[in-house]
Amino acid sequence: DNCSVQVFEETHSPGDYFPVGTTPVTYASTDTSGNRTIISFDVTVSDTEDPQISGLPTGISVSNDTGTCGAAVTWAAPSASDNCGTVDLVLDQSSGSIFPVGVTTVMATATDGYGNSSEGSFEIVVNDDESPQILGVPANISTTNDSGQCGAIATWASPSATDNCGSVSLQISHDSGEQFPVGLTTVTILATDLYGNSSSSSFQILVEDDEAPQVL
Repeated sequence: DNCSVQVFEETHSPGDYFPVGTTPVTYASTDTSGNRTIISFDVTVSDTEDPQISGLPTGISVSNDTGTCGAAVTWAAPSASDNCGTVDLVLDQSSGSIFPVGVTTVMATATDGYGNSSEGSFEIVVNDDESPQILGVPANISTTNDSGQCGAIATWASPSATDNCGSVSLQISHDSGEQFPVGLTTVTILATDLYGNSSSSSFQILVEDDEAPQVL
């Protein structure tokens, strides 16, 4: 000032801590004659730091629930933290939900109040460990030989199979309507599901020779 400054005022000093957002900094000076000058500028601090997600499972592997092509899966809730206030944490799947057999990726997204976000994920693997069931297994069959044959044709109603998870391949070692030799034959049934689980069952066919020989 041309005539000395009596009062110099400042709202902030260099090196002060400023919060995220815009803060006006004002300087004022008053000379000995009461003349006053005020100037100001803004300090804007932007939050560009993403929130952090913690406590996500490293991966979950379970067997299917009995009779179901999936499983209810639970996990401890993860959390999120941020340098600047609260965080909104959203998972695209809920703990306790039913997950199908196979691999499901669960995504977690954390968003802070300034639009910064981060993502994390983990996988849930549900294994089908349940074997298919064979239905309608025939009872053991006992018959006598067909006339003039050292065996007999045997027939039975076709068995079936069911599974908790889709279709089943059913293999039978012998077909209904085949001729079976005199003696005991075991017919084996094998059911295999889409995930390689299998079960087996069997029944026996006994053909007795009750035909007397002929003297020629």
